Amino acid sequence: MTAATAAIVVAAAALAGCDWSLQRMNDQPRCEPGKATALFADGSCNQDPPLRTVRWRGAPPDVAAVLAVPVTPSMIARGQDRFDRFCAPCHGPLGDGQSQVAENMILRPPPSLYEPRIVAFAEAQYYRVITEGYGFMPSYAHDLPPNDRRAIIAYVRVLQRSQDVALDRLPAALREEALKWLP
Repeated sequence: MTAATAAIVVAAAALAGCDWSLQRMNDQPRCEPGKATALFADGSCNQDPPLRTVRWRGAPPDVAAVLAVPVTPSMIARGQDRFDRFCAPCHGPLGDGQSQVAENMILRPPPSLYEPRIVAFAEAQYYRVITEGYGFMPSYAHDLPPNDRRAIIAYVRVLQRSQDVALDRLPAALREEALKWLP
């Protein structure tokens, strides 16, 4: 028997042992959402995704709970820190769209967060944009956990409101400080 013949015999024997039925793919154990199963220890088909994964489509399940968290000064401070690190490089430190990155973008620079259409966004829209990205802005879901996204939204709201305060409504000390910055 030649080497070629031996190789053909071995290949034929190996292929003869294969199951050519594709039905076994349909017969795999699986479960339907909302139904019981023996595949998982808790008996439920509904399982939480692994940590730091991003949903493929649809709104993240924790949006309502995250946005229901009351805003605190520490949350705003955390939001400022996260905004300065992740958002300011493109949107500018004041959120006005003035940054080095914006100056060098050819197609469409990042928008000012003071544009009326953006100010009108609901918190859930901000959350979705941070989570999924929008236009040239990438998703920050891997970099920012849900509570940090909420903190950034709170800080953006503070920035937006700070632009609408008339000088005469500020306390005297703040008014004098602000006047130093005006032309």
